[in-house]
Amino acid sequence: MEEKPAEKLFPKSRVTRMVKRALEIGEHKAIDRYNIPLLRLNAGGIIEKVNKKATTSFSTPAEQLIGRPVTELFHSEPGDHHTILHEVNAAMSKAEPGQTVALPPALVMRKDPSGESIESIARFSVYRPVKGEPKIYVSMTHTRRVLEKSKLLREFFDLADTVNSQRDLNKVLQGVADHFASRFNAIAIVVRPNGGNTLKLAAAAGKGLNVPDFIRFNEIPIGSGLLGKAAESLRPIEVENLREWSESFNPELDADYNFHHSIAVPLTVKGADGKPVLVGVIGLFKGGEHAHEKFRPHEKRMFEVLAGNTATAIHNAKLTRDLRFMAERDEQTGLYNRRVLFRRMR
Repeated sequence: MEEKPAEKLFPKSRVTRMVKRALEIGEHKAIDRYNIPLLRLNAGGIIEKVNKKATTSFSTPAEQLIGRPVTELFHSEPGDHHTILHEVNAAMSKAEPGQTVALPPALVMRKDPSGESIESIARFSVYRPVKGEPKIYVSMTHTRRVLEKSKLLREFFDLADTVNSQRDLNKVLQGVADHFASRFNAIAIVVRPNGGNTLKLAAAAGKGLNVPDFIRFNEIPIGSGLLGKAAESLRPIEVENLREWSESFNPELDADYNFHHSIAVPLTVKGADGKPVLVGVIGLFKGGEHAHEKFRPHEKRMFEVLAGNTATAIHNAKLTRDLRFMAERDEQTGLYNRRVLFRRMR
């Protein structure tokens, strides 16, 4: 029997994506690439391979994990172990050659490096190759991380509602800067196109921020510095240490605020021709006591998602402002028209 195309075998879950990737680039590379504890078991539930994250999470060298029953790592009731193993065995019997079966997530207890029992979510996937014994892959995620992601999602949706309900452009921009600065413990800078090849400061927020220090952000050439390069490429740009980055726009400011890990995301909307149109750039700069903190992968993904929503809100607010201007002012002189004057005289 021939192997079926990998993309038709695997449901879209993290472990099964890893199995698919293992078939493409080799199991060793695929397992070590994941930043979560990941184990490979044989059909009897004995650990055959672990990644680096698993050795850290269990505070045990790989050679001491390999060869042990996986149930020894879980500190749940024996009945729970029996249920998990029963479901794994059932999945092995159902899996056809060349197919992967993903099991529902299981709640288990394991010990962290400090010896404390922590609640985790274990995900099992069974892969039956055309030839050879079935392989069982197990990943584990700390429930605290899941809750943090859920909290982050709620915060972002709350911000999206707030931003979308605003029509005042300045309030939209400042609200975005305030939220990002607070949530990510960073200095948040929002800039907008200045009508030419430069960007101007639109909003800023963050602990220890002194707005006059950022006046130079009123004239940032597109293509210069972190924000300018994000505007030019229309792609997110991330820098590990801004102080050591040779293309920084303002090295003195980076040194004063001790900026290290920083990221800039362009705010774009789709134009009439279907191409992206730049409406702004938002940058997050880690400095001060948070200088050496890094943005986690899910935070960066959500940052980019909200940036798209923010771009639409900025675009809508700008359209509202422009329409109000056209309705109330003379297009040649810029003065208020008769309707506005009569309304104000009443």
